[in-house]
Amino acid sequence: MGANAGTRTLTRAETDIEAVSGWLAKYVDNRNTFEAYKRDVERLLTWAGTRGKGLADLMVEDLTDYGLFLRDPQPIEDWCLVKLPRYLEDGTDNPKWRSVQRPPRFLADGSPNPEWRPFVGALSSSAAGQSLTVLFGMFEHLCGVGYLAGNPLRAARKKGYKPRRTTVDRYLEQDLWQLVLSHLETWPRETARDEAHYQRTRFLAGFLKLTALRRFEMAKASTADVTRIEGRWWLKVVGKGSVDQPIPLTREAMRLLGAYRASTRRPPLPSPNVVEPLLMDITGTGRAVSVKTIHAILKKLFLSAVQACTDPYHAEKLKAASAHWLRHTAATHLLQDGASLLHTRDALRHASVQTTEIYISTNQRAFHEDMEARQRLTSADQLAADSETKLPTTNANVASKPADLD
Repeated sequence: MGANAGTRTLTRAETDIEAVSGWLAKYVDNRNTFEAYKRDVERLLTWAGTRGKGLADLMVEDLTDYGLFLRDPQPIEDWCLVKLPRYLEDGTDNPKWRSVQRPPRFLADGSPNPEWRPFVGALSSSAAGQSLTVLFGMFEHLCGVGYLAGNPLRAARKKGYKPRRTTVDRYLEQDLWQLVLSHLETWPRETARDEAHYQRTRFLAGFLKLTALRRFEMAKASTADVTRIEGRWWLKVVGKGSVDQPIPLTREAMRLLGAYRASTRRPPLPSPNVVEPLLMDITGTGRAVSVKTIHAILKKLFLSAVQACTDPYHAEKLKAASAHWLRHTAATHLLQDGASLLHTRDALRHASVQTTEIYISTNQRAFHEDMEARQRLTSADQLAADSETKLPTTNANVASKPADLD
């Protein structure tokens, strides 16, 4: 046993695989969470194995090294499926990039798959941080059941005060959202495939903006979730924490859904007797799409809109924008347009109204406008006098004295 082995007081696990399998079993009812956590564990165990170590052998220094490794897995050919970035530095598609499908780890006979790699590509700083957060929870569990004596990630974590977030800036302003919609209308539609791309992207972007769905909620949504109560349409959603709450489908949302379904040669209104995904594969055969596909569709839209954007600040926002930004955009626009805080909370399915309050930007705008109207370097009277008197400008023949900053 390693130096960090525990007393095994609450577990029968004898190996690392048995121990982490017991932890993963807690998430088996949520497939997306289970698969994501399983992937993070596989990466750590594989990395530790290359160093000849098990979980009980990992010390603080090892986990610090692993955090750096996640951002730059080397040698890349041994760890990553994709060796080239998908997008170039200017936000355009990399012509040398090729999409890959993650192969299974094991072959049909149970032997290791030589084509399998732990990573598609190097993780971003935020993705690496999320992975370490997942592993922190795993180590806490293993300590709690006595498989390990201590959590090396607890000691490896950087200490520091993280202020509570009070505002959200990862959203598209009203004018920027309109620019995205206008740009989408310029997409080519000559071929059947072009038309299908346009119709699916238009529906996806608009529907997420109108419903504030998360990616995995959109991927799971089906016609069986659409229901009509007292003449009004609703979408049944089971979100984070298995919270089951219907959200309103407005007339505009139903028009978007109807137009998209019509483009796939289906009746505009979904039939309660025909269960199929709301968002389908590009051929419209009725296959569901993955959360990764949803991400890719919207990244393509936002990066494409960069070309039509003349504001460099907005262009940078579009380069950073992702599917989840539309959830932030929906919440921010609702509150800006006068929706009640409680109804916005319900639309986003937040457990607490305090979470929804971070989307309130009207107070910030009023704050800025108040300061704009009142903050001055000089008094209002002096400003009026200066406007009537043309002040001399400094030139090469006039010596200027530096300001006394004391």
